[in-house]
Amino acid sequence: MFRAIAIALLISVILIPSLVCGEKYSREGLDPTPIIRILQDTLSAITYGDYDSAEKLINLALSISLPKGVGYIHVKLYTQINNLLELMRDIDELSKGVEARSSELKVVIYRLYRLRLDLKEYFTEYLNTLSKYFKDREVRHVMSEKIENAVSMLFLRIDELIDELTMLYIFGTVNIVPLNITITMPQSIRSGNVFSIGIYIEAPPIIKYVNSTIHVSYGNIYEVLIHRELPVNKEINISSKAPLVEDLLRRTSIIMNETSIEVKVRVITVVHNTTYIGTEIARSKLIFKEPLCEFYISRHIYPNQPLEVSVLAYIDYPLNTTIYIDKSIPKNLVLNTVLKPGNNTFELPILNLSTGDHILIFEIKPRGYYLGTTYYTKFEVVREPLIALIEVQRVIIGPPFTLSMSVDVDSKTPYIIEVFMDGNRLIKEKFHNESGIRLRANTPITLFVWRSSVVISIEPLDPRYEPMEFSTDIYIINTPLLILASALLGFAIITPTTSKYISISMQYLLRYLHRAGISEKRVRRISSEVIVRTRIFFRPSKLVNLYRRLLRIIAPYVGIPHEYETLREFCRRVSIGFRELIYRFIKLYELDLYSKHDVDV
Repeated sequence: MFRAIAIALLISVILIPSLVCGEKYSREGLDPTPIIRILQDTLSAITYGDYDSAEKLINLALSISLPKGVGYIHVKLYTQINNLLELMRDIDELSKGVEARSSELKVVIYRLYRLRLDLKEYFTEYLNTLSKYFKDREVRHVMSEKIENAVSMLFLRIDELIDELTMLYIFGTVNIVPLNITITMPQSIRSGNVFSIGIYIEAPPIIKYVNSTIHVSYGNIYEVLIHRELPVNKEINISSKAPLVEDLLRRTSIIMNETSIEVKVRVITVVHNTTYIGTEIARSKLIFKEPLCEFYISRHIYPNQPLEVSVLAYIDYPLNTTIYIDKSIPKNLVLNTVLKPGNNTFELPILNLSTGDHILIFEIKPRGYYLGTTYYTKFEVVREPLIALIEVQRVIIGPPFTLSMSVDVDSKTPYIIEVFMDGNRLIKEKFHNESGIRLRANTPITLFVWRSSVVISIEPLDPRYEPMEFSTDIYIINTPLLILASALLGFAIITPTTSKYISISMQYLLRYLHRAGISEKRVRRISSEVIVRTRIFFRPSKLVNLYRRLLRIIAPYVGIPHEYETLREFCRRVSIGFRELIYRFIKLYELDLYSKHDVDV
């Protein structure tokens, strides 16, 4: 027991500094192994009567700060264990008395029995909560077995106390003689099988029969009680049937591949004011099987094509099976069926699946000695590529403004061709097994030269084929408008009265645009912009006549300007006396000639 205390104190050195400081533990951060070891040592100390050590371990456990989900049941369990410890001490004091009062015994028996029931419930809840924090499945299994053994030994000690106190309460005697019991049973038992429990009770010749209670517990989930009057000094075999998976699932949602079985035999009889009592425990394992299956499935299917699945099931009897797609939710349910031993073939009506990878989920329901099992297998929904040769007229010189296209689809499936230009649909037609299709579409009339985006979409009516889309840019040249604009530009450059003639020409141009189908609002906006910009760039200079007069006056003295001279270079040929005046005029004339606004003269 000193070794147990030393281990517990060592655990406290590791565990307490972080736990007492209030650190919050997530499911990944909490290691339940030290906590279970403290519980195991506490129960062992109470079982063997080392109450002082048990008290220290209880105080240690209650000082640990745990996550909220564990902390509540942790405190509740150790509070009850502490109550049991105090009651056990009271029982020791009570047994030391010369004569125990029956009223006190009755209260003690009731309290002890009540604590046993509460502790059984709390132990189950506590261990189920801590088991979620184990990362390693094997460690969880080992620690669960150890704590179950410690709990069983504690309950055995409580049951013996209850028997002794009951005899004392009924017969007023403490003359108790223990009986030796031997239990034999299989080391492992399959779920649903009938097995035999061999019981041998060694007793004095004065005893012929004893009253027995045989308690069979399956992982503290399922229990069986058998009450018999058994003969002594001979082996008696008692048959019992192990529960099925369905029986256990009615009481819990989690079943391991192996579940512990505990058989506890308690016998009692009273002869000549002497109470003969015996208790023994034997353990075994309840084992289950997982349904083994092999799946054969096409890894690639076409949209809306039924999926055929072959399943080779290595099972002994039929099992209910539910099949889902991608997720185990009601809306993804495909089929409820029965999986039979041997070969099974299912044709699954899978519709409206998107292309890409999908998961087929087989949920095999538990039955008999088979655990529930889920299998996953992948498949892919694919489409055949649509092969098409598309040619588009890249340059349209109009009028007429007609887009010509050639489409050659290498497929026998019917399909729909749609042609879009700048987002506007020009053509939508259905074709079937036709090659060398030529399409023509009228394009909108544009100004001068225009670039447009053309998209050709081919949508097969057979879902096995992938839709195809082709895009390119085309150029539309409005020849009459381009020629007219060039002529207007040249005419505007060589004509002095630019604004007048441009306005007249624009009227003819705008009439042409209006006849071509362009809206009146758009025509007015274009005309106003062109006239304003033309007036800006082709505005005649106000000082041109004055400049010509200046040249006639000074030309006899300095000559006329050469072609390679700028106005300012020509000004340098004038004598210094007049150069400043002429330079100011030339600067003003340049501003009026090249600027886009009138000069204030």
